[in-house]
Amino acid sequence: PATLRSLTFDDMSFSEELHRRRKDFNIDIGEWGPESSSSSRVIRVVRFSAAVRGVPAVVSSILGDKTDCTNEEVLTTTDTGGLEVHSSTKMSGIPCASSFVNEQDFRFVACGDGTEVVIEGRVEFTAWIIGASYIESSVEHAVGKSFDMWLDLAVERSDAWRTASASAAAAAAAAAAASAAAFASCSSSMSFEEESCAVCHSESGGEF
Repeated sequence: PATLRSLTFDDMSFSEELHRRRKDFNIDIGEWGPESSSSSRVIRVVRFSAAVRGVPAVVSSILGDKTDCTNEEVLTTTDTGGLEVHSSTKMSGIPCASSFVNEQDFRFVACGDGTEVVIEGRVEFTAWIIGASYIESSVEHAVGKSFDMWLDLAVERSDAWRTASASAAAAAAAAAAASAAAFASCSSSMSFEEESCAVCHSESGGEF
């Protein structure tokens, strides 16, 4: 979990790339910081604009072509070494935006030599509105596509990390082998010189 965390939530370039793939714009990703002086949880705020897609033209004319989003992420390390991230996204600039919140949960759990990733999403309504079922299905569809992009990018980063780690290990092994060979050659040369000196001392002693 720690490695996957460093490749995803701890790496700002991961979030930047994810938003680019989602075709978001006006992206502002905040730094992680402590939730409070007495809390072990860390928090960051991500602000961005998202295009309104996949709706009828008459609906789009009412909603507008974009929505401004504020995403608050809270990261917690579990007692078992796992990771939980709760994401809460609020929208603005579209009708009824203040009546619902998009909630997402990410959980990283150690599984053998790897990490199991569990992602869940839901829409929570803070007030009764007409068309709630339509909003819920539309948001869940968009979130599902976003989850797929997140997983694809996480796999890409993980594969790249494994490749780089394997290359670094191979280079280190080659350097160690070369160093060992050089040391062996030096030791052999030193032994030969010591033996030669021993013969010289023996011959000199004979002459005396």
